[in-house]
Amino acid sequence: MNRTTWHKAWAVGFALSLALAGGASAKDFNDADIRSIPVYHHGRVMPWDTLAKVAAETISEGGSYVKLQLEGYYTPDQLADDARLKPALEMFPEGKQRKVPASEMLLSWMIESEKWEEVPFILCEHAAVHEVLGLKSKTDGGLHRKYVSPRMIAESQSLVDYVESWRERRMSVESADEKFKPTPTDELVEKLLVRYRVYRKLTHDPRLPLRAAQTIMPGDRSEFLGVLSKALDRLDEQNAKGSNLEQMLATFVDLGQSQGLGEDLSSAARGELAALADLRLLASRMFPASAGPSGEAPPPQQPPTLAEAEAAVVQLRKASLRLVDVFEEQKNRAFEEGRMTEDQARTIRPMFHELTSKAGSLTVLARQMHLALYDNGATGDFFKERDQFRYNASVYVAPALNPAALAKNRDPMSEAEPWLTLKAVLYGSDDLLLSDAWPQESFDRGRIKAVRAAWKDLAAAYQNRGADGRAAAVETAAAALNKSLRQLGEDVEPKRERLVAAELSADQIDEHLLAYTAYPSAARLAPELAYNAVKPFQWAWVICFFSVLAFGQSFSKLRAAAF
Repeated sequence: MNRTTWHKAWAVGFALSLALAGGASAKDFNDADIRSIPVYHHGRVMPWDTLAKVAAETISEGGSYVKLQLEGYYTPDQLADDARLKPALEMFPEGKQRKVPASEMLLSWMIESEKWEEVPFILCEHAAVHEVLGLKSKTDGGLHRKYVSPRMIAESQSLVDYVESWRERRMSVESADEKFKPTPTDELVEKLLVRYRVYRKLTHDPRLPLRAAQTIMPGDRSEFLGVLSKALDRLDEQNAKGSNLEQMLATFVDLGQSQGLGEDLSSAARGELAALADLRLLASRMFPASAGPSGEAPPPQQPPTLAEAEAAVVQLRKASLRLVDVFEEQKNRAFEEGRMTEDQARTIRPMFHELTSKAGSLTVLARQMHLALYDNGATGDFFKERDQFRYNASVYVAPALNPAALAKNRDPMSEAEPWLTLKAVLYGSDDLLLSDAWPQESFDRGRIKAVRAAWKDLAAAYQNRGADGRAAAVETAAAALNKSLRQLGEDVEPKRERLVAAELSADQIDEHLLAYTAYPSAARLAPELAYNAVKPFQWAWVICFFSVLAFGQSFSKLRAAAF
Protein backbone atom coordinates (compact mmCIF):
# COMPACT_ATOMS: atom_id res chain seq x y z
CA MET A 1 0.00 0.00 0.00
CA ASN A 2 1.68 3.26 -1.16
CA ARG A 3 1.46 6.53 0.74
CA THR A 4 -1.31 7.94 -1.50
CA THR A 5 -3.45 4.84 -1.14
CA TRP A 6 -2.90 4.88 2.61
CA HIS A 7 -4.00 8.52 2.87
CA LYS A 8 -7.12 7.81 0.81
CA ALA A 9 -8.01 4.82 2.97
CA TRP A 10 -7.36 6.83 6.11
CA ALA A 11 -9.61 9.66 4.86
CA VAL A 12 -12.42 7.23 4.01
CA GLY A 13 -12.08 5.56 7.40
CA PHE A 14 -12.08 8.89 9.20
CA ALA A 15 -15.23 9.98 7.36
CA LEU A 16 -16.93 6.70 8.15
CA SER A 17 -15.94 6.95 11.80
CA LEU A 18 -17.43 10.43 12.03
CA ALA A 19 -20.63 9.24 10.40
CA LEU A 20 -20.94 6.25 12.67
CA ALA A 21 -19.85 7.86 15.90
CA GLY A 22 -21.81 11.03 15.30
CA GLY A 23 -25.07 9.14 14.91
CA ALA A 24 -28.01 11.46 14.44
CA SER A 25 -27.77 14.93 13.07
CA ALA A 26 -27.78 17.89 15.44
CA LYS A 27 -30.87 17.82 17.64
CA ASP A 28 -33.38 20.66 17.75
CA PHE A 29 -33.04 20.79 21.53
CA ASN A 30 -31.11 19.22 24.38
CA ASP A 31 -33.13 16.14 25.32
CA ALA A 32 -31.04 15.06 28.33
CA ASP A 33 -33.93 15.52 30.77
CA ILE A 34 -36.20 13.39 28.57
CA ARG A 35 -33.65 10.61 28.00
CA SER A 36 -32.94 10.29 31.73
CA ILE A 37 -36.56 9.85 32.89
CA PRO A 38 -36.76 6.45 34.66
CA VAL A 39 -39.24 3.98 33.15
CA TYR A 40 -40.14 0.38 33.93
CA HIS A 41 -40.20 -2.10 31.08
CA HIS A 42 -40.13 -5.87 30.77
CA GLY A 43 -39.20 -6.38 34.42
CA ARG A 44 -36.41 -3.80 34.38
CA VAL A 45 -36.03 -0.17 35.46
CA MET A 46 -34.24 1.76 32.71
CA PRO A 47 -33.89 5.29 31.31
CA TRP A 48 -36.37 6.59 28.74
CA ASP A 49 -33.49 6.56 26.26
CA THR A 50 -33.14 2.78 26.42
CA LEU A 51 -36.87 2.14 26.05
CA ALA A 52 -36.97 4.52 23.08
CA LYS A 53 -34.17 2.59 21.36
CA VAL A 54 -35.91 -0.72 22.02
CA ALA A 55 -39.12 0.72 20.54
CA ALA A 56 -37.29 2.12 17.50
CA GLU A 57 -35.55 -1.21 16.93
CA THR A 58 -38.77 -3.21 17.32
CA ILE A 59 -40.96 -1.02 15.11
CA SER A 60 -38.55 0.51 12.59
CA GLU A 61 -35.35 -1.54 13.01
CA GLY A 62 -33.61 1.68 13.96
CA GLY A 63 -31.38 2.41 16.91
CA SER A 64 -30.33 5.78 18.29
CA TYR A 65 -32.20 7.42 15.43
CA VAL A 66 -34.37 6.50 12.42
CA LYS A 67 -34.20 8.06 8.95
CA LEU A 68 -37.74 8.88 7.86
CA GLN A 69 -39.33 10.89 5.07
CA LEU A 70 -42.58 11.60 3.25
CA GLU A 71 -40.91 12.57 -0.03
CA GLY A 72 -40.81 9.56 -2.31
CA TYR A 73 -43.59 7.74 -0.48
CA TYR A 74 -46.04 10.36 -1.70
CA THR A 75 -46.02 12.32 -4.97
CA PRO A 76 -45.34 16.09 -5.00
CA ASP A 77 -49.03 16.67 -5.77
CA GLN A 78 -50.08 14.59 -2.77
CA LEU A 79 -47.68 16.47 -0.50
CA ALA A 80 -49.05 19.77 -1.77
CA ASP A 81 -52.78 19.00 -1.86
CA ASP A 82 -53.69 16.04 0.39
CA ALA A 83 -55.16 17.47 3.61
CA ARG A 84 -54.45 14.23 5.46
CA LEU A 85 -50.70 14.83 5.06
CA LYS A 86 -50.66 18.33 6.58
CA PRO A 87 -50.15 17.12 10.19
CA ALA A 88 -47.24 14.92 9.09
CA LEU A 89 -45.69 17.80 7.13
CA GLU A 90 -45.42 19.76 10.38
CA MET A 91 -42.89 17.15 11.50
CA PHE A 92 -41.28 16.64 8.06
CA PRO A 93 -41.21 20.05 6.30
CA GLU A 94 -41.65 19.61 2.54
CA GLY A 95 -41.57 15.87 3.19
CA LYS A 96 -37.75 15.89 3.36
CA GLN A 97 -35.82 13.12 5.10
CA ARG A 98 -35.02 13.60 8.78
CA LYS A 99 -32.88 11.68 11.22
CA VAL A 100 -35.32 11.39 14.11
CA PRO A 101 -33.63 10.59 17.46
CA ALA A 102 -35.30 7.60 19.10
CA SER A 103 -35.91 9.45 22.37
CA GLU A 104 -37.63 12.29 20.52
CA MET A 105 -39.65 9.90 18.37
CA LEU A 106 -41.09 8.19 21.45
CA LEU A 107 -41.87 11.60 22.97
CA SER A 108 -43.60 12.70 19.76
CA TRP A 109 -45.65 9.48 19.71
CA MET A 110 -46.79 10.22 23.26
CA ILE A 111 -47.69 13.86 22.49
CA GLU A 112 -49.02 13.87 18.92
CA SER A 113 -49.61 10.31 17.74
CA GLU A 114 -52.39 11.49 15.40
CA LYS A 115 -49.74 13.24 13.26
CA TRP A 116 -47.97 9.93 12.67
CA GLU A 117 -50.93 8.19 11.03
CA GLU A 118 -49.68 8.96 7.50
CA VAL A 119 -45.94 8.71 8.21
CA PRO A 120 -44.28 5.53 6.86
CA PHE A 121 -42.13 4.29 9.76
CA ILE A 122 -43.30 0.71 10.45
CA LEU A 123 -40.79 -1.63 8.80
CA CYS A 124 -42.30 -3.56 5.89
CA GLU A 125 -39.71 -4.40 3.23
CA HIS A 126 -41.00 -7.61 1.64
CA ALA A 127 -43.06 -7.71 -1.54
CA ALA A 128 -45.17 -10.61 -0.20
CA VAL A 129 -46.37 -8.46 2.70
CA HIS A 130 -46.96 -5.48 0.40
CA GLU A 131 -49.26 -7.73 -1.60
CA VAL A 132 -51.12 -8.82 1.56
CA LEU A 133 -51.67 -5.14 2.41
CA GLY A 134 -52.86 -4.38 -1.12
CA LEU A 135 -49.87 -2.10 -1.78
CA LYS A 136 -47.31 -1.88 -4.56
CA SER A 137 -43.67 -2.52 -3.70
CA LYS A 138 -42.71 0.66 -5.52
CA THR A 139 -44.31 3.79 -4.06
CA ASP A 140 -46.14 6.46 -6.06
CA GLY A 141 -43.03 8.59 -5.58
CA GLY A 142 -40.76 5.94 -7.10
CA LEU A 143 -39.12 4.49 -3.96
CA HIS A 144 -38.86 0.86 -2.95
CA ARG A 145 -41.31 0.61 -0.07
CA LYS A 146 -39.29 0.07 3.13
CA TYR A 147 -41.88 1.41 5.59
CA VAL A 148 -45.67 1.64 5.82
CA SER A 149 -47.81 4.02 7.85
CA PRO A 150 -50.22 3.02 10.64
CA ARG A 151 -53.19 4.00 8.47
CA MET A 152 -52.05 1.74 5.63
CA ILE A 153 -52.27 -1.20 8.04
CA ALA A 154 -55.43 -0.09 9.83
CA GLU A 155 -57.42 0.42 6.62
CA SER A 156 -56.25 -2.71 4.78
CA GLN A 157 -59.24 -5.00 4.30
CA SER A 158 -57.03 -7.48 2.46
CA LEU A 159 -54.91 -7.79 5.63
CA VAL A 160 -58.04 -8.53 7.70
CA ASP A 161 -59.05 -11.19 5.16
CA TYR A 162 -55.57 -12.72 5.23
CA VAL A 163 -55.48 -12.93 9.03
CA GLU A 164 -58.94 -14.50 9.07
CA SER A 165 -57.81 -17.06 6.50
CA TRP A 166 -54.74 -17.72 8.63
CA ARG A 167 -56.90 -18.35 11.68
CA GLU A 168 -59.09 -20.77 9.74
CA ARG A 169 -56.06 -22.65 8.40
CA ARG A 170 -54.58 -22.95 11.86
CA MET A 171 -57.83 -24.08 13.47
CA SER A 172 -58.36 -26.65 10.72
CA VAL A 173 -54.89 -28.15 11.23
CA GLU A 174 -55.08 -28.09 15.04
CA SER A 175 -58.56 -29.65 15.05
CA ALA A 176 -56.97 -32.66 13.37
CA ASP A 177 -54.45 -32.87 16.25
CA GLU A 178 -51.63 -31.77 13.97
CA LYS A 179 -49.06 -29.03 14.48
CA PHE A 180 -49.70 -25.91 12.45
CA LYS A 181 -46.68 -24.65 10.51
CA PRO A 182 -46.96 -21.05 9.31
CA THR A 183 -45.84 -20.21 5.79
CA PRO A 184 -42.96 -17.76 5.18
CA THR A 185 -45.54 -15.09 4.34
CA ASP A 186 -47.42 -15.86 7.57
CA GLU A 187 -44.24 -15.23 9.54
CA LEU A 188 -43.55 -11.95 7.74
CA VAL A 189 -47.12 -10.76 8.34
CA GLU A 190 -46.77 -11.77 11.99
CA LYS A 191 -43.69 -9.57 12.36
CA LEU A 192 -45.48 -6.64 10.77
CA LEU A 193 -48.47 -7.03 13.09
CA VAL A 194 -46.20 -7.23 16.13
CA ARG A 195 -44.62 -3.91 15.13
CA TYR A 196 -48.02 -2.35 14.54
CA ARG A 197 -49.47 -3.65 17.80
CA VAL A 198 -46.51 -2.40 19.82
CA TYR A 199 -46.87 1.07 18.31
CA ARG A 200 -50.63 1.21 18.94
CA LYS A 201 -50.22 0.07 22.52
CA LEU A 202 -47.36 2.46 23.25
CA THR A 203 -49.50 5.35 21.98
CA HIS A 204 -52.76 4.24 23.64
CA ASP A 205 -55.00 7.23 24.43
CA PRO A 206 -57.37 6.32 27.28
CA ARG A 207 -59.58 9.33 26.58
CA LEU A 208 -60.95 7.76 23.39
CA PRO A 209 -64.17 5.68 23.35
CA LEU A 210 -63.68 1.96 23.99
CA ARG A 211 -63.39 -0.22 20.88
CA ALA A 212 -62.50 -3.79 19.98
CA ALA A 213 -61.64 -4.93 16.46
CA GLN A 214 -59.52 -7.52 14.71
CA THR A 215 -57.05 -4.85 13.60
CA ILE A 216 -56.07 -2.67 16.56
CA MET A 217 -57.30 0.90 16.19
CA PRO A 218 -56.99 3.98 18.40
CA GLY A 219 -59.24 3.40 21.41
CA ASP A 220 -58.62 -0.36 21.44
CA ARG A 221 -59.21 -1.97 24.85
CA SER A 222 -58.26 -5.60 24.27
CA GLU A 223 -56.48 -5.63 27.64
CA PHE A 224 -59.64 -4.47 29.43
CA LEU A 225 -61.65 -7.20 27.70
CA GLY A 226 -59.05 -9.78 28.69
CA VAL A 227 -59.29 -8.90 32.39
CA LEU A 228 -63.10 -8.80 32.24
CA SER A 229 -63.03 -12.27 30.67
CA LYS A 230 -60.88 -13.53 33.57
CA ALA A 231 -63.37 -12.11 36.08
CA LEU A 232 -66.27 -13.82 34.30
CA ASP A 233 -64.29 -17.07 34.17
CA ARG A 234 -63.73 -16.81 37.92
CA LEU A 235 -67.47 -16.35 38.37
CA ASP A 236 -68.13 -19.46 36.26
CA GLU A 237 -65.35 -21.63 37.78
CA GLN A 238 -66.86 -24.82 39.21
CA ASN A 239 -65.84 -26.36 42.51
CA ALA A 240 -65.66 -30.07 43.36
CA LYS A 241 -69.42 -30.13 43.94
CA GLY A 242 -70.18 -28.72 40.49
CA SER A 243 -71.36 -25.28 41.63
CA ASN A 244 -69.82 -21.92 40.80
CA LEU A 245 -69.64 -18.50 42.41
CA GLU A 246 -72.37 -17.02 40.23
CA GLN A 247 -74.79 -19.74 41.33
CA MET A 248 -73.85 -19.25 44.98
CA LEU A 249 -74.38 -15.49 44.76
CA ALA A 250 -77.74 -15.98 43.05
CA THR A 251 -78.72 -18.38 45.85
CA PHE A 252 -77.83 -15.77 48.49
CA VAL A 253 -80.00 -13.22 46.67
CA ASP A 254 -82.95 -15.66 46.52
CA LEU A 255 -82.60 -16.69 50.16
CA GLY A 256 -82.48 -13.08 51.23
CA GLN A 257 -85.73 -12.38 49.43
CA SER A 258 -87.60 -15.56 50.38
CA GLN A 259 -86.21 -16.63 53.75
CA GLY A 260 -84.90 -13.41 55.26
CA LEU A 261 -81.22 -14.36 55.06
CA GLY A 262 -79.03 -11.52 56.31
CA GLU A 263 -79.76 -8.45 54.20
CA ASP A 264 -76.08 -7.52 54.06
CA LEU A 265 -75.14 -10.80 52.39
CA SER A 266 -78.09 -10.72 50.00
CA SER A 267 -77.45 -7.09 49.08
CA ALA A 268 -73.69 -7.64 48.57
CA ALA A 269 -74.34 -10.64 46.31
CA ARG A 270 -76.92 -8.68 44.32
CA GLY A 271 -74.51 -5.76 43.91
CA GLU A 272 -71.71 -7.99 42.60
CA LEU A 273 -73.96 -9.69 40.04
CA ALA A 274 -75.43 -6.37 38.90
CA ALA A 275 -71.97 -4.82 38.44
CA LEU A 276 -70.75 -7.74 36.33
CA ALA A 277 -73.97 -7.72 34.27
CA ASP A 278 -73.46 -4.00 33.53
CA LEU A 279 -69.90 -4.68 32.39
CA ARG A 280 -71.03 -7.53 30.13
CA LEU A 281 -73.48 -5.16 28.43
CA LEU A 282 -70.90 -2.42 28.15
CA ALA A 283 -68.36 -4.79 26.58
CA SER A 284 -70.88 -5.84 23.90
CA ARG A 285 -71.02 -2.22 22.69
CA MET A 286 -67.28 -2.19 22.02
CA PHE A 287 -67.58 -4.46 18.97
CA PRO A 288 -68.80 -3.38 15.52
CA ALA A 289 -72.50 -4.12 15.05
CA SER A 290 -73.29 -7.20 12.95
CA ALA A 291 -75.20 -7.07 9.70
CA GLY A 292 -78.85 -8.10 9.72
CA PRO A 293 -80.07 -11.56 8.58
CA SER A 294 -80.64 -10.25 5.05
CA GLY A 295 -77.27 -8.61 4.88
CA GLU A 296 -78.56 -5.09 5.45
CA ALA A 297 -76.27 -2.55 7.05
CA PRO A 298 -76.30 -2.75 10.85
CA PRO A 299 -77.68 0.17 12.83
CA PRO A 300 -74.97 2.50 14.18
CA GLN A 301 -73.75 1.57 17.65
CA GLN A 302 -72.07 4.09 19.90
CA PRO A 303 -69.03 2.65 21.69
CA PRO A 304 -68.92 3.29 25.45
CA THR A 305 -67.06 6.35 26.66
CA LEU A 306 -64.29 6.26 29.23
CA ALA A 307 -66.65 7.88 31.76
CA GLU A 308 -69.25 5.13 31.25
CA ALA A 309 -66.69 2.35 31.52
CA GLU A 310 -65.02 3.86 34.56
CA ALA A 311 -68.36 4.23 36.38
CA ALA A 312 -69.13 0.54 35.74
CA VAL A 313 -65.67 -0.59 36.88
CA VAL A 314 -65.77 1.55 40.03
CA GLN A 315 -69.15 -0.02 40.80
CA LEU A 316 -67.55 -3.47 40.50
CA ARG A 317 -64.58 -2.49 42.68
CA LYS A 318 -66.87 -1.24 45.43
CA ALA A 319 -69.18 -4.25 45.14
CA SER A 320 -66.26 -6.70 45.30
CA LEU A 321 -64.77 -5.02 48.37
CA ARG A 322 -68.13 -5.07 50.10
CA LEU A 323 -68.61 -8.75 49.22
CA VAL A 324 -65.27 -9.65 50.82
CA ASP A 325 -66.16 -7.68 53.96
CA VAL A 326 -69.59 -9.34 54.24
CA PHE A 327 -68.17 -12.83 53.73
CA GLU A 328 -65.58 -12.18 56.46
CA GLU A 329 -68.28 -10.85 58.77
CA GLN A 330 -70.56 -13.83 58.11
CA LYS A 331 -67.67 -16.24 58.63
CA ASN A 332 -66.75 -14.67 61.96
CA ARG A 333 -70.37 -14.70 63.07
CA ALA A 334 -70.82 -18.33 62.04
CA PHE A 335 -67.80 -19.47 64.01
CA GLU A 336 -68.67 -17.65 67.20
CA GLU A 337 -68.43 -20.03 70.14
CA GLY A 338 -71.52 -22.16 70.59
CA ARG A 339 -73.28 -21.26 67.31
CA MET A 340 -72.57 -24.59 65.56
CA THR A 341 -71.35 -28.07 66.23
CA GLU A 342 -67.91 -29.30 65.23
CA ASP A 343 -69.42 -31.31 62.36
CA GLN A 344 -71.26 -28.24 61.08
CA ALA A 345 -68.06 -26.18 61.33
CA ARG A 346 -66.14 -28.76 59.28
CA THR A 347 -68.83 -28.53 56.60
CA ILE A 348 -69.15 -24.75 56.57
CA ARG A 349 -65.47 -23.80 56.86
CA PRO A 350 -64.42 -24.91 53.31
CA MET A 351 -67.39 -23.05 51.82
CA PHE A 352 -66.45 -19.78 53.50
CA HIS A 353 -62.80 -20.27 52.54
CA GLU A 354 -63.83 -20.72 48.90
CA LEU A 355 -66.16 -17.72 48.96
CA THR A 356 -63.66 -15.34 50.53
CA SER A 357 -60.86 -16.55 48.24
CA LYS A 358 -62.89 -16.09 45.05
CA ALA A 359 -64.32 -12.76 46.19
CA GLY A 360 -60.79 -11.61 47.02
CA SER A 361 -59.56 -12.53 43.56
CA LEU A 362 -62.45 -10.53 42.07
CA THR A 363 -61.28 -7.42 43.94
CA VAL A 364 -57.81 -7.85 42.41
CA LEU A 365 -59.27 -8.35 38.92
CA ALA A 366 -61.57 -5.34 39.35
CA ARG A 367 -58.52 -3.23 40.19
CA GLN A 368 -56.66 -4.56 37.15
CA MET A 369 -59.72 -3.92 34.98
CA HIS A 370 -59.68 -0.30 36.10
CA LEU A 371 -55.98 0.06 35.30
CA ALA A 372 -56.53 -1.58 31.90
CA LEU A 373 -58.75 1.32 30.85
CA TYR A 374 -55.59 3.43 30.93
CA ASP A 375 -53.00 0.76 30.11
CA ASN A 376 -53.62 -1.34 27.01
CA GLY A 377 -50.08 -2.65 27.12
CA ALA A 378 -50.21 -6.45 26.85
CA THR A 379 -49.60 -7.59 23.27
CA GLY A 380 -51.79 -10.68 23.30
CA ASP A 381 -50.75 -14.21 22.34
CA PHE A 382 -52.41 -15.09 19.01
CA PHE A 383 -49.22 -14.43 17.12
CA LYS A 384 -47.05 -15.73 19.99
CA GLU A 385 -44.72 -12.72 19.87
CA ARG A 386 -41.13 -13.45 20.78
CA ASP A 387 -39.93 -9.87 21.09
CA GLN A 388 -39.12 -7.63 24.03
CA PHE A 389 -42.70 -6.34 24.14
CA ARG A 390 -44.13 -9.83 24.78
CA TYR A 391 -45.73 -8.87 28.09
CA ASN A 392 -46.33 -5.13 27.91
CA ALA A 393 -45.95 -2.19 25.57
CA SER A 394 -46.58 0.83 27.75
CA VAL A 395 -44.47 3.61 29.21
CA TYR A 396 -44.47 3.07 32.99
CA VAL A 397 -43.18 6.14 34.85
CA ALA A 398 -43.94 5.78 38.59
CA PRO A 399 -44.31 3.00 41.18
CA ALA A 400 -47.95 1.90 41.51
CA LEU A 401 -50.00 1.28 44.64
CA ASN A 402 -50.65 -2.27 43.50
CA PRO A 403 -49.77 -4.91 46.13
CA ALA A 404 -50.88 -7.76 43.83
CA ALA A 405 -47.90 -7.00 41.57
CA LEU A 406 -45.48 -7.41 44.49
CA ALA A 407 -46.67 -10.76 45.85
CA LYS A 408 -44.41 -13.80 45.63
CA ASN A 409 -47.25 -15.96 44.34
CA ARG A 410 -48.31 -13.47 41.62
CA ASP A 411 -49.23 -14.87 38.24
CA PRO A 412 -46.28 -14.03 35.94
CA MET A 413 -48.70 -13.72 33.02
CA SER A 414 -51.18 -11.51 34.89
CA GLU A 415 -51.82 -7.88 34.09
CA ALA A 416 -50.58 -6.65 37.50
CA GLU A 417 -47.68 -4.23 37.00
CA PRO A 418 -45.58 -2.69 39.80
CA TRP A 419 -45.44 0.70 38.05
CA LEU A 420 -48.11 3.05 36.69
CA THR A 421 -48.24 4.21 33.06
CA LEU A 422 -47.63 7.76 31.95
CA LYS A 423 -51.19 7.95 30.57
CA ALA A 424 -52.64 6.83 33.91
CA VAL A 425 -50.68 9.56 35.70
CA LEU A 426 -51.75 12.17 33.15
CA TYR A 427 -55.42 11.26 32.77
CA GLY A 428 -56.32 8.89 35.61
CA SER A 429 -59.31 9.73 37.81
CA ASP A 430 -59.18 10.07 41.58
CA ASP A 431 -60.81 6.62 41.82
CA LEU A 432 -57.97 5.08 39.81
CA LEU A 433 -55.23 6.74 41.84
CA LEU A 434 -56.73 5.89 45.25
CA SER A 435 -55.95 2.56 46.87
CA ASP A 436 -59.04 0.48 47.65
CA ALA A 437 -59.01 -0.07 51.38
CA TRP A 438 -56.35 2.47 52.39
CA PRO A 439 -57.23 5.89 50.92
CA GLN A 440 -54.62 7.54 53.12
CA GLU A 441 -51.94 5.62 51.18
CA SER A 442 -52.63 7.31 47.85
CA PHE A 443 -50.86 9.48 45.32
CA ASP A 444 -50.44 13.08 46.43
CA ARG A 445 -52.80 15.19 44.31
CA GLY A 446 -50.34 18.08 44.32
CA ARG A 447 -47.61 15.86 42.87
CA ILE A 448 -49.99 14.53 40.20
CA LYS A 449 -51.00 18.08 39.24
CA ALA A 450 -47.35 19.09 38.94
CA VAL A 451 -46.64 16.23 36.50
CA ARG A 452 -49.72 17.09 34.45
CA ALA A 453 -48.80 20.78 34.29
CA ALA A 454 -45.23 19.98 33.22
CA TRP A 455 -46.46 17.57 30.54
CA LYS A 456 -48.93 20.15 29.22
CA ASP A 457 -46.15 22.74 28.98
CA LEU A 458 -43.82 20.24 27.29
CA ALA A 459 -46.45 19.21 24.73
CA ALA A 460 -47.24 22.84 23.89
CA ALA A 461 -43.58 23.86 23.55
CA TYR A 462 -42.64 20.77 21.54
CA GLN A 463 -45.45 21.22 19.01
CA ASN A 464 -44.74 24.95 18.58
CA ARG A 465 -42.11 24.18 15.97
CA GLY A 466 -41.84 27.60 14.37
CA ALA A 467 -41.52 29.63 17.55
CA ASP A 468 -38.45 31.58 18.58
CA GLY A 469 -36.98 30.14 21.73
CA ARG A 470 -38.62 26.76 21.17
CA ALA A 471 -35.52 24.83 22.25
CA ALA A 472 -35.28 26.69 25.56
CA ALA A 473 -39.01 26.24 26.21
CA VAL A 474 -38.83 22.49 25.51
CA GLU A 475 -35.77 22.07 27.72
CA THR A 476 -37.36 24.01 30.60
CA ALA A 477 -40.56 21.97 30.42
CA ALA A 478 -38.62 18.70 30.11
CA ALA A 479 -36.61 19.54 33.22
CA ALA A 480 -39.85 20.30 35.10
CA LEU A 481 -41.36 16.99 33.96
CA ASN A 482 -38.29 15.02 35.02
CA LYS A 483 -38.28 16.74 38.42
CA SER A 484 -42.03 16.33 39.02
CA LEU A 485 -41.96 12.63 38.12
CA ARG A 486 -39.05 12.10 40.50
CA GLN A 487 -40.90 13.88 43.31
CA LEU A 488 -44.01 11.80 42.61
CA GLY A 489 -42.06 8.53 42.55
CA GLU A 490 -40.07 9.26 45.70
CA ASP A 491 -43.15 10.55 47.57
CA VAL A 492 -45.20 7.41 46.88
CA GLU A 493 -42.48 4.91 47.86
CA PRO A 494 -43.05 4.86 51.67
CA LYS A 495 -46.80 4.73 51.04
CA ARG A 496 -46.32 1.75 48.75
CA GLU A 497 -44.27 -0.05 51.40
CA ARG A 498 -46.92 0.56 54.08
CA LEU A 499 -49.73 -0.54 51.74
CA VAL A 500 -47.93 -3.76 50.80
CA ALA A 501 -47.29 -4.53 54.48
CA ALA A 502 -50.98 -3.93 55.26
CA GLU A 503 -52.42 -6.05 52.43
CA LEU A 504 -49.89 -8.89 52.16
CA SER A 505 -48.56 -11.15 54.86
CA ALA A 506 -44.81 -11.04 55.49
CA ASP A 507 -44.21 -14.36 53.74
CA GLN A 508 -46.13 -13.16 50.64
CA ILE A 509 -44.13 -9.97 50.02
CA ASP A 510 -41.48 -10.17 47.31
CA GLU A 511 -38.91 -8.02 49.10
CA HIS A 512 -36.43 -8.17 46.22
CA LEU A 513 -39.00 -6.92 43.69
CA LEU A 514 -40.24 -4.26 46.11
CA ALA A 515 -36.70 -2.91 46.51
CA TYR A 516 -35.82 -3.20 42.82
CA THR A 517 -38.95 -1.37 41.64
CA ALA A 518 -38.46 1.59 43.99
CA TYR A 519 -38.01 4.86 42.11
CA PRO A 520 -34.29 4.90 41.19
CA SER A 521 -31.76 7.59 41.94
CA ALA A 522 -30.25 9.48 39.01
CA ALA A 523 -26.89 7.87 39.81
CA ARG A 524 -28.34 4.38 39.38
CA LEU A 525 -29.24 5.03 35.73
CA ALA A 526 -26.22 7.20 34.86
CA PRO A 527 -23.98 4.29 33.70
CA GLU A 528 -26.63 3.06 31.27
CA LEU A 529 -27.13 6.55 29.85
CA ALA A 530 -23.36 6.89 29.41
CA TYR A 531 -23.20 3.48 27.72
CA ASN A 532 -25.98 4.50 25.31
CA ALA A 533 -24.13 7.72 24.45
CA VAL A 534 -20.77 6.01 23.85
CA LYS A 535 -22.18 3.52 21.27
CA PRO A 536 -19.52 0.87 21.94
CA PHE A 537 -20.38 -1.34 18.97
CA GLN A 538 -19.96 1.52 16.50
CA TRP A 539 -16.64 2.54 18.04
CA ALA A 540 -15.52 -1.09 17.98
CA TRP A 541 -16.15 -1.09 14.22
CA VAL A 542 -14.11 2.11 13.84
CA ILE A 543 -11.20 0.70 15.88
CA CYS A 544 -11.24 -2.55 13.91
CA PHE A 545 -11.25 -0.62 10.63
CA PHE A 546 -8.17 1.39 11.59
CA SER A 547 -6.50 -1.77 12.90
CA VAL A 548 -6.92 -3.37 9.47
CA LEU A 549 -5.46 -0.26 7.82
CA ALA A 550 -2.50 -0.28 10.20
CA PHE A 551 -1.99 -3.98 9.58
CA GLY A 552 -1.97 -3.36 5.83
CA GLN A 553 0.47 -0.46 6.20
CA SER A 554 2.87 -2.65 8.16
CA PHE A 555 3.01 -5.09 5.26
CA SER A 556 3.83 -2.27 2.84
CA LYS A 557 6.80 -1.24 5.01
CA LEU A 558 7.95 -4.83 5.28
CA ARG A 559 7.74 -5.22 1.51
CA ALA A 560 9.76 -2.03 0.95
CA ALA A 561 12.49 -3.23 3.32
CA ALA A 562 12.64 -6.66 1.74
CA PHE A 563 12.80 -5.49 -1.86
